[in-house]
Amino acid sequence: MHLGQTATYLADVLNRPEPKMKMFARLLREAEHVEKGGRGKSAPHMSAKSLAAFLIAIMASPDSPATGVGRLTHFAKLLCDPKKKKDATFQDALALLLERLKSETWDEVEERSWTVAMRIGFSSAEIVEWLGPEDDRQERSYSFLSSWTSDDNVPAIQNMPYFGGLDVSSSMDCITLFRIAKVILADEEDPLPEIVLKPFPLTEPETA
Repeated sequence: MHLGQTATYLADVLNRPEPKMKMFARLLREAEHVEKGGRGKSAPHMSAKSLAAFLIAIMASPDSPATGVGRLTHFAKLLCDPKKKKDATFQDALALLLERLKSETWDEVEERSWTVAMRIGFSSAEIVEWLGPEDDRQERSYSFLSSWTSDDNVPAIQNMPYFGGLDVSSSMDCITLFRIAKVILADEEDPLPEIVLKPFPLTEPETA
């Protein structure tokens, strides 16, 4: 799926106005955060890294494309918690997750129930997965903070350029991420009907 189609689909799946998503796409292309090339059939397909950039920009400021794209570089470069021994930026980690989701089935995705979240005021992001059976799930989180890339002598607040005022938070659940990866990266049909129509397990009522 190319950039224009991506904007249209994201407007649907994220329940956002399509003109606003189109503006995100235009500004991302102008700032060279996504692949540039021809238009129409010759337009390049979205890569996982470009798609990650698109999603980070939206989460950074859902109602203002110019602000979201302006904040993109800061949030895309947030580094993973050094304690995890993962030398990855938030954009790279989100791209890897999207690549994984495009190849998995819903049953596989549901087992881990991934979520992605950002807190603008604290210059932080997090990717969370849940492991184990549904009645005993364990959380494994990957945190990304600007303070982990700074000098120890620099006050933490200086690494939070958007601190103060209203602290905007955005998140995407595993159904949304799965749909986006399948449709945009794998060029498959929207899996939502399959997810919605999947029967829920019924349990027998307990007897006294």
